[in-house]
Amino acid sequence: MTLVGDVDGPVDLGSGVSFFSHGRFLAKFDPEGHPLWASAPTVLPARVAVDAQGSLWTTTSEVSGVPHSIAKLGPDGEELWSKSLPGEVSALSPTGDGGVVLIIPFYGSVTYGGASFSAKGDTPSSDVLVLALDASGAVAWSTTIAAPLAPPPLPRGSMFLSAPDVAAMPSGGALVQAVVERLAVQPLEVTHERVVQRLGPSGEVLWARTFPAQRHSPAIRLVAAPDDGALMVADAGIGGSTDLGCYVHPGPGLLLQALDASGQPRWERSILGVMGSTRPSFDAAGNLVLVGVAQGWIDLGGGNLEGNAAAWRIFVARYAPDGAHLASRTYEGTPPPDAGWLHRGESRAQGSAVDPWGNVLLTGFYSGALDLGAGAFPDVPILEGPYTTRGFVAKLAP
Repeated sequence: MTLVGDVDGPVDLGSGVSFFSHGRFLAKFDPEGHPLWASAPTVLPARVAVDAQGSLWTTTSEVSGVPHSIAKLGPDGEELWSKSLPGEVSALSPTGDGGVVLIIPFYGSVTYGGASFSAKGDTPSSDVLVLALDASGAVAWSTTIAAPLAPPPLPRGSMFLSAPDVAAMPSGGALVQAVVERLAVQPLEVTHERVVQRLGPSGEVLWARTFPAQRHSPAIRLVAAPDDGALMVADAGIGGSTDLGCYVHPGPGLLLQALDASGQPRWERSILGVMGSTRPSFDAAGNLVLVGVAQGWIDLGGGNLEGNAAAWRIFVARYAPDGAHLASRTYEGTPPPDAGWLHRGESRAQGSAVDPWGNVLLTGFYSGALDLGAGAFPDVPILEGPYTTRGFVAKLAP
């Protein structure tokens, strides 16, 4: 397991206290949860991803004249190479062969790997560069996505194109999510138009799905399925509905939609409640593993799971390839053992993954008391003063 975290001051990852003055650290643990190494990069990585070979990909933003960059670290945390980039990376996804796919919004003209790209849009960040690098950092393929020109008269409206997520596909190519934000001045109104494109191994468009324009713009994450299908997960907040083209989810909650390899819907599931999720994963059998946090009662498909409406708790659910519910449960802080505590603890999941044997790898933090099934963690009293939490890593059986 590879862990990326933020900390201010001393932290004990299991092998003694370390002090990371830069605020962000990288650490790796063996299959039994024992720490192997930890480091604090000199330049804070903006985004980090881990590929199937255990290598780490990190990107940095431009700081004090130092350009945007990408670096590849080996499984031991040592840098293999680094390269400058023509812009800031908004999303990245490692490929199965040791490469990576990057999303870089840009305006005007940029150059990378001997190729030049010119924006077609008329507003800053109006185009998106999709850049695939191989294991050595050389360009494997590239393409651009452009927003349509704003309709006249220009002062009445403008648009902004972003690409908040990308997922490398098992057979090559990638899924890219693009969002066009349209702003109308008279009357003042903002709408969001979303499209998901399936790019082939050379960057060609194989299919695209567009979604109805909506005022509410939920966060959507893309996940590549083992059979070259896809999963979209929308975090629908309070104050708006979410429509992925099949079902209008009233919100708040989660909306899951699975697509086949041709982009056609397989199934869709709506989960109501005050909740959020980490990026889902697929196990070797093609089952979907969903991890997140919730307040109050929720029904993940197996019946109501009661919970404290005032405290966050972790949930884990598993679904079959056809979307059928297989199992689900929650992990909630225990009641306060000391009357001096202000309230009961809470637990939050910050990241999750599934290993080749179907175990769920989980990281997060908690306050109060928490037991994930292998024995209680040390209590973190909730007293007067600064809010104190304790981080954890865990491996849950299938």
